[in-house]
Amino acid sequence: MKKILFIAICSIASITTKAQTNLPSITDTTVFVAVQQPAEFPGGSGKLKNTINKSFRYPENARINNIQGKIPVMFVIEKDGSVSHAKVLKSMTADTDAEAIRVVSKLPKFKPAMQNGLPVRFEYVVEVSFYLAN
Repeated sequence: MKKILFIAICSIASITTKAQTNLPSITDTTVFVAVQQPAEFPGGSGKLKNTINKSFRYPENARINNIQGKIPVMFVIEKDGSVSHAKVLKSMTADTDAEAIRVVSKLPKFKPAMQNGLPVRFEYVVEVSFYLAN
């Protein structure tokens, strides 16, 4: 009976060890699009929009030509919460695109995304709005 119990325990240990080694490897360059805990801006999404609006400068050429709309900007939130690799997903003009990238690149650190209890790189998209007051 002891021998059967020992074999059963060894088999379970072997299965557990094998299951752990089959986890996908995560490199330092992996960027996640879905995680257990997404990255968060300090103060939430309302504070994020406020921060963007405060540092935003409407490009003069866009103002003169009445250019308005939203520019989606994708970027990576690094493991330390910093912003990197910002890029425009849908362009309006060179001036508005440059301003959207500038504003997003200057955002303060986010609370990083977490996967399996560890901080990971995370893809994030935010819209930068260009609207003139009437």
